[in-house]
Amino acid sequence: MGLVKNLPVGRVLVVNLYWIILGAVIPVFSFIGLGLILRRLGWLLPSADQGLLRMVIYLFYPALILYYTLGNPALKEAGNVIVAALLGFGTVVLGFGVAWWIGRSIGLTVGKGARSFAFSNGVFNYGYIPVPLIAVLFVSRETTGVLFVFNVGVELAMWTIGIVLLSGGGLSQIWSKLLNPPIVALTLGLAFNFVGLGDKLPTFALQTLGMMSACAVPLGLILSGATLFDLLREGALRGKARVAWAGVGLRLLILPAIMLALAKFIPGLSQDLQRVLVVQSAMPAAMFSIVMARHYGGDTGVAATVVIFTTVLALVTIPLWILIGLTWVLNT
Repeated sequence: MGLVKNLPVGRVLVVNLYWIILGAVIPVFSFIGLGLILRRLGWLLPSADQGLLRMVIYLFYPALILYYTLGNPALKEAGNVIVAALLGFGTVVLGFGVAWWIGRSIGLTVGKGARSFAFSNGVFNYGYIPVPLIAVLFVSRETTGVLFVFNVGVELAMWTIGIVLLSGGGLSQIWSKLLNPPIVALTLGLAFNFVGLGDKLPTFALQTLGMMSACAVPLGLILSGATLFDLLREGALRGKARVAWAGVGLRLLILPAIMLALAKFIPGLSQDLQRVLVVQSAMPAAMFSIVMARHYGGDTGVAATVVIFTTVLALVTIPLWILIGLTWVLNT
């Protein structure tokens, strides 16, 4: 099970387990910090962001998905594929609904941040942080594969319900967004598994995918850190204390508790899917929410405030929620 062992949990062991999880979280956030530093030093210029982001989205991240999907035995179980995608979709839509209600209760209105608040709280960081955490905590190729199927559900919710929520528009702009490289890569991986070719990939091809996939998460985290630096420099947090603390309470307290309850009480979930829910429950708001708000006419300041505050404080809350999930849901 990786760093997390099946041990009886006493007070000392709980403390030790917390530090183990924190030790897995710190390297991930270190790459975000590295992105901040590189931007501050002028080594990573904004003009380079678009090219690097394209490499991540169109090359390295699809390679990562294929590497963990092809020949993955956990993805040969229909329950893991169908239920994982449904849960990814459902948890995001649930987040939209709860965040919309919370946003209206603190005085946000349509045209004044309500849509962006709901969207940025509903979409959690489903890729760059969970992937390395699951790899370190569980050392499980099966769990990582289930994570990517879960993430397809997240993407479906984001590019359908999310776009309608954020833009206030219709469904006409949705379908082209669903045909993106990560979803295509996962579809190909699942199709290869279905016809029995998933575990017959030549060794050199698998090694190439492995080397390419190793670039995806570090580069994505560094770009996230650089984006955070830009937002802080632009003063994205000014005058938004109410939004910040409402976002923290929702994204880092209320929604994690709901997701852990789903992992605990939905009958018949595989251990791999429970692990995914435990890790995803602890995630801050997705950095991509800022890009989406900017592109679809939302309030970028509101989205940036939610993302920055939840990301910074997640360094403290991620180990706590994962610890609760391991002991309460997974009985570690």
